[in-house]
Amino acid sequence: MPRAKNKRHILHPQAVQPTRSAGQRQRSGGLPARGTTGSVADNVLAKRAIVEALQKSYQTHERTVDAASMSKYMRNQFAFYGLRCPQRRELDRQVLSRQRSFDQGLLTSIATELWQKDQREFQYFVVDLLSKKVRDFVGSSSSHFKQASSCLLILLTTKSWWDTVDLLASGVVGPLVMKHGSVGIDLVEEWIQGDNMWLRRTALLHQLKYKEKTDSDRLFRFCLQCAHEEEVFIRKAIGWALREYHKVDPGAVERFVRRNASNLSALSKKEALKHT
Repeated sequence: MPRAKNKRHILHPQAVQPTRSAGQRQRSGGLPARGTTGSVADNVLAKRAIVEALQKSYQTHERTVDAASMSKYMRNQFAFYGLRCPQRRELDRQVLSRQRSFDQGLLTSIATELWQKDQREFQYFVVDLLSKKVRDFVGSSSSHFKQASSCLLILLTTKSWWDTVDLLASGVVGPLVMKHGSVGIDLVEEWIQGDNMWLRRTALLHQLKYKEKTDSDRLFRFCLQCAHEEEVFIRKAIGWALREYHKVDPGAVERFVRRNASNLSALSKKEALKHT
């Protein structure tokens, strides 16, 4: 089935006293005093402190041998500090422990800056942060949706690989679509028809965590729209999305696969019925 051209829409008692300077608000650890976000100036200060502390922490704990093997595993597309996931997340926790609250502006600012850095651990930090603070990131207003979707478009289409795209799809895009209803659905409807493979994969996977709230009609329709593709990342995504929904309604998935056996690839069918 041919795809349409992609469109380009694509407190607290210890609060900081207003008379104190930005320098006075910082403590010896380099992070701002624990407080709330809100003003642009506060967000700039908080972002700078987090980015600088994170970079210093990663550099201090760098493991060059592991970095080489991790880069090789990712087909040498990205540089690494060599930080294993449990260690990295503990370092991340320490860096973030001084920042009590996050608003969408701060989250977006951190994400876009760290996404430009070479080492892949920075992108993993962003994925974890947005997934953990997803309610603050997706917001509830139309302006929140516009900012979140614009940020996600950058994250999904630059430095794209399954290790970040898949987690963003299910952990951030999924909640965004769920929260914003029709405009969110319009977004993934646009992506599934677009030219960017990673956006199509995201559209296929955004309902992975919906369970009983899955829109099966949209799921099945998206699968059929991409069923003709030979790209393995799309074929596996179709199978994965169907397999997850199979846990909710096995009969519906099995009927869908059976009726569309000639359209679905062998890989998609195998993945979809993996646990039958």
